[in-house]
Amino acid sequence: MITSLKTFNLIMILVCMALVSCKHEYNTETLQYNIGQTRFTGTFYKPLTPPPYPLIVLAHGSGKGVRSSFYYTPYGEYFSKNGIAVFIFDKRGVGDSEGIYDENPDFNLLASDLQATYKFIINRPDIDKSKAGILGISQAGWVVPIALQHLDNVSFTVCTSCPLVPPYQSDLFQKGRELAESGYAVNDIEEILNYNRSVTEYVATFEGREKVILLKQKFKDRKWFKDFEYNPELLPEDSLKKPMFNHYRKSVFEPIPYWRNLSVPLLFIYSEKDSHIPVEQSILQLNDSLKTTTFFRIHQFKNTGHLIQTVADSVELLNFNLFSFIKGKPKPIPEYLDYVKTWILEPKK
Repeated sequence: MITSLKTFNLIMILVCMALVSCKHEYNTETLQYNIGQTRFTGTFYKPLTPPPYPLIVLAHGSGKGVRSSFYYTPYGEYFSKNGIAVFIFDKRGVGDSEGIYDENPDFNLLASDLQATYKFIINRPDIDKSKAGILGISQAGWVVPIALQHLDNVSFTVCTSCPLVPPYQSDLFQKGRELAESGYAVNDIEEILNYNRSVTEYVATFEGREKVILLKQKFKDRKWFKDFEYNPELLPEDSLKKPMFNHYRKSVFEPIPYWRNLSVPLLFIYSEKDSHIPVEQSILQLNDSLKTTTFFRIHQFKNTGHLIQTVADSVELLNFNLFSFIKGKPKPIPEYLDYVKTWILEPKK
C-alpha cells in the first residue's frame, strides 16, 4: 500500500512537471508606465532564449483593445515562443489603463500613446534595438503611420488588414456588405452608399450641400430611405462645426500621405475574403503611392477573413453566425504568423 502510494505520488509529480514545462514556453511580465499623467498597463511576453530579443509592439485595431483579448494573446504567445519579445498594452481607458476611451478616437492621440509606449519598452536592456518594430492591426492603418513620423529605432512595421483609404470609405464598404447580407438589392445598396457618402463629405468638409439636397429629393420616396429614417436636416455650416459632428471630420482622414513619408521597411498583410475593409482598393493605393519607399511588401492569404482566420464561405459573414460562435473564437492561421516571423527576422534591402 505504501509502495503504491509512493508510486502514485511520483507519477503525479512527473505529470505536474510535464504540464509546467509545456505551459512555460515563455515568460510574461505586467508593466506599468505613465504617458503624461495617465497610467498605462501592458503585458511583456519574454522568450526563454538568451537576450537581447527582437521586439514587436502591438498596435490595436478598433474597439476596446484590452491586452488579454482572444485575438491579441496569440501574437504574444506565438512570437515569444519563437524568440521575439512582444509588448501588448491596454488601450487608453480600457482594462487596466487609465484615461477615457473614445468610440470615435482621435488618431493623433492614439498615435501619441503608441509612440510613448514604444519609447518606454524599447529602452529595456534585454531588447535588441536593431530588430525592434511595430505590428498594427486594422484601425492601426490610420494610427501607425502618424506615430512613425516621430519615432526612431523602428526597424520594421507590419500592418495586418489595414485600410489605406479614409475611415468613412472603409465604413461604407462594410455597410455595403452588411446590406447585402440583409437581402437588399444591388441597386438599393448603391443608392444607400451614394447617399451616405455625400452626406458624410458634406458634413465633414461643408462642401457639396446642393448634391445632398438633390439626392434627398431623388431618394425620399424609396423604401430604404424610410427604413433607415434618412431625413437629415441640412444644417448651416456654423451648426455643423459643433463637437457632436466631429466624428465626420475624423472620418475623412487620408492615411496615404503619412505612409508615403516613411522609409522603414513595411509589410502589409491582407486576406482574400475580408468583409470589413476594401482590400483591393487598399492594395491599389499601396502600389500607386509607395513606389519610392525603401522596402515594402504586400502578401495576401487565400480563404481568410479580417482577422486572417479561416473562412470557408464565399465571403466573410459580418452578422452573428451561431455555428461560427459554437466553433469558437477565430484565431489567425499559423501560416500567417510564420510568414510574419520570417519576414521580421530576414535581412531587408
